[in-house]
Amino acid sequence: MRILVIDDDVDGADALAALLTQSGHDVEVAYEGAQALGLSFAAEAAIVDLTMPTMDGFEVARRLRQVYGASLRLIAFSGHDDDVTKQRVATDFDGYLRKPASLVDISKALQH
Repeated sequence: MRILVIDDDVDGADALAALLTQSGHDVEVAYEGAQALGLSFAAEAAIVDLTMPTMDGFEVARRLRQVYGASLRLIAFSGHDDDVTKQRVATDFDGYLRKPASLVDISKALQH
C-alpha cells in the first residue's frame, strides 16, 4: 500500500514510516500539512497527526480529500482520546489510531 505519514514529530513520523516500510508498504513522510499537500505521491492511505502547529490534522484531511478524493483512506493519529475529538474524527476520517499504536492496530486501521 502507498501510505503518506504526516506528523510534526519527526522522530515519531520516521519511526512509523520505517515500521510501515519494513512491513512492505511504500511510504512518504511529511512533517507538516503544507509539505504533505505539495507532494506528488499517489497515496492510497494517509496517517495524519491531529495536533500540528501550522495546519491541524482536520484541515489537512479536508485538503487531502480535495486532492485525492474519497478513495484515499484517512487515518487520524493522536494522543487525544476524548469524546469531542472522536466525534470530529468520525466526520473527517475513515479511522482513528491512538498514539502509541501497535503494528497490529495500524494494520487493522489500514484494512477497514
